[in-house]
Amino acid sequence: MAGKNYPIFLGDQKSEIRMLFRQRRQSLDARYRKEASHAIAERLIAWEPVGRARRIMTYLSFNDEVETFALVRRFFAESRSVVVPYIHQGTHNLIPAEIADLEHDLKLGPMGILEPRAEHLRAVDPRSIDVHIVPGIAFDLTGFRIGFGKGYYDRFLVLRSPHSVIVGAAFDIQIADGTLPHDMWDIPMDYVMTESRLLDCSIARAQMPGQLGLFQHARFG
Repeated sequence: MAGKNYPIFLGDQKSEIRMLFRQRRQSLDARYRKEASHAIAERLIAWEPVGRARRIMTYLSFNDEVETFALVRRFFAESRSVVVPYIHQGTHNLIPAEIADLEHDLKLGPMGILEPRAEHLRAVDPRSIDVHIVPGIAFDLTGFRIGFGKGYYDRFLVLRSPHSVIVGAAFDIQIADGTLPHDMWDIPMDYVMTESRLLDCSIARAQMPGQLGLFQHARFG
């Protein structure tokens, strides 16, 4: 629980942690991954911040990540504005781009991940996004995450509206028992949704008074 003292992983352990949690995620069989992804999608759809959101940004799932394509189709059916990431090649910049059709608006990108077609990119203002659904390899109870190490989301999320909500999507086995290593520029999640629970990361952060200044800087700086 959030009130306990958890071990803190050291910063130089990031590569080891990334490998460990990728192996954990890969250990899930395809049937469980499908069922758990469905459960996470249903929990997100029923969640009040998503219910009131007009514009939602989500990643497009790749390999063994929590699957998001059924979620995107549900948002389309509800006439929501759906935004997905586009990585500007040659830079580490993430551009939020609106899509209206999974088949016609996307192509396979250089990293093997589906992304919007550059020839008709519809970029949107990051401040217009109400909810950000974010992927990750590992998350902790305070909302910090370990991704692939490129920093795309940390650079992008500083541009968001302070009224928006950031939620990580993860399987239960991706939640660390300890505090993950993080830097001053890392942006923590407000919440993390798994197949069995919703983590309110602000509760855990509130019990770490020695680091509140860091978190406030990361959230609003």
